[in-house]
Amino acid sequence: MSNISVGDIANIISIIAGLMTILCISGIVPLSFFKEGRSELADTVLTVAGFSIKSFIFLIFLGFVSIFALFLYTLHGLFLDSNSTDTTVLIASIIGVILSSSIAIPVIIIGGWCIYQWSLIPLRKLVDKFISREKIQYDSSKICELDDFFVKKQSKWVKSPKTGKWGYFGTEAKGKFDVIDKILKISRVDITDGQIQVTLEKYRPDGIDTEAILKSGNAETYKILRITCEVKTDGSEHKLRFELRKLDGEKSVLVFNESASFNKKVWTPFKWSPRIPANEDYVIRIDDFVSQVPSEVQIQNLYIVEITPR
Repeated sequence: MSNISVGDIANIISIIAGLMTILCISGIVPLSFFKEGRSELADTVLTVAGFSIKSFIFLIFLGFVSIFALFLYTLHGLFLDSNSTDTTVLIASIIGVILSSSIAIPVIIIGGWCIYQWSLIPLRKLVDKFISREKIQYDSSKICELDDFFVKKQSKWVKSPKTGKWGYFGTEAKGKFDVIDKILKISRVDITDGQIQVTLEKYRPDGIDTEAILKSGNAETYKILRITCEVKTDGSEHKLRFELRKLDGEKSVLVFNESASFNKKVWTPFKWSPRIPANEDYVIRIDDFVSQVPSEVQIQNLYIVEITPR
């Protein structure tokens, strides 16, 4: 300790302060790209801290990719010897740069996007894009409009104490559905009774608008739907029931469903992959149930892929 001067301590403090400043800036800058809407100061501070950590991870990732790219670049030296002309060296160097850049740049972009989204969804979308047996039916991160959905405020589906039959009985739900900045928002007010049903009525396979996930085979063939999204709440716990419904004339009939409860203010991933007959037309409906009001649930990155097994 006797060899450490005041100047050394000042230098250490300066380095730490500089690193903190870099991490803070690296948290604020991506915040402007990935954060949508306004939030409370405490949430914003936590978000900046989260992006700062992600930036630190990205810098480490960038370092590894750079080392790998440098290694790829040096491979052009294997084709050179002492008799190589300047022109040959130049051509080999250009090939080395093109090879390393064509691999490193896409890896950095996709890897960085995955790190800042804290999700493998960007990588999964890239894979889906180039696998011919997978068809993207809906991607809310690209196009998501209010007209894509049909919303109905309904009472709960229960068994009648009088007749013993199942049906919608009781008070209808109160609230509002909206789409803002490609985020689905279901706001519940006044009462916890009932449910809000949100049916996706517009799908976009191959860039063509359809009103359903269309049949693609006979009764003996099957396909898989991979449904993913991210959910967060502001208020109380919300239970979301994701339903796959086949079209029967003007009605839809429930075929499969999967429920999940959400009560966090941070984005929580959801994934469901039902195996379904390929000879029917289907729509997807999301039913919202709430335990306390007022409360709101938000859904982003709703991503639906149809997979035909090889």
